[in-house]
Amino acid sequence: MAKTSSNNKHNSRNEDLLSDEQICFLRALLSTDKTTLTINKRALILLAIYNASGKKFTHCQIAESLDIFTSTVHRTTKHLVDLEFDE
Repeated sequence: MAKTSSNNKHNSRNEDLLSDEQICFLRALLSTDKTTLTINKRALILLAIYNASGKKFTHCQIAESLDIFTSTVHRTTKHLVDLEFDE
């Protein structure tokens, strides 16, 4: 259970990192056919974290909904925090 609450802290800390422009950029990435599966999954992770900020979904719940590993969600969010979403 401690891992779940830790993930919730990550979600609440990340909710302010995405601007409206960045959200539009991620959605545009998802709408193109030329985007790779890896980039699609990362965009979906970031949008899920943004959308989950009010609902407090855990990294585990996001991973399950996207059929990926929890570590992928964690690495993607860590990368976002480390780079502050440099485009």
